[in-house]
Amino acid sequence: MERKRLKFIPRFTGAIEGWATNYINKNYWRIEAQHDFDDLLQDAYLYFLICVNRYPYVIEPAHFMALFKRCFINHINSLARQSSPIEAINILTLINPDNYGYLTVLLNEAPEEIKCLLRTIFDEKEASSFRAPCVRYKEGKKNSRAKRETTNEKFCRILGYDPKQINLVDMLRQYLG
Repeated sequence: MERKRLKFIPRFTGAIEGWATNYINKNYWRIEAQHDFDDLLQDAYLYFLICVNRYPYVIEPAHFMALFKRCFINHINSLARQSSPIEAINILTLINPDNYGYLTVLLNEAPEEIKCLLRTIFDEKEASSFRAPCVRYKEGKKNSRAKRETTNEKFCRILGYDPKQINLVDMLRQYLG
């Protein structure tokens, strides 16, 4: 059963085709190894038809254009992600087993604050506190915007240190860097 269309009848030629052509030109570098320009323009037309069938009650051209743009941008992003050569890397595969002794010595000689931070991060029960969103707080005037705590403030709050006295992030960077 086909839905009845209201007043607005979208046309691919014109503004929609022009936008699609410009968007493909700007993002072609991301997917040029796997796709031709003409194929991408044909994909734009197919996604235009999908939008026409999926949204028959849209009567504003600007609204329809926004829906088409989002649909086509998502398609291009999906194609770029599929063709991306980057894969997830397990950091433990990068560490040479011959250097485990050096890593152990380095961690054993670390300051107590760094040891505490690393123990807490790698403990499954405690790690959830690091995944929680940062706290927002108001400082000063009543109408001031809420500020997000810094990473150092978050680490210090979780571990019970004073962030004004110690900077765990810089300390960790300097020690392991």
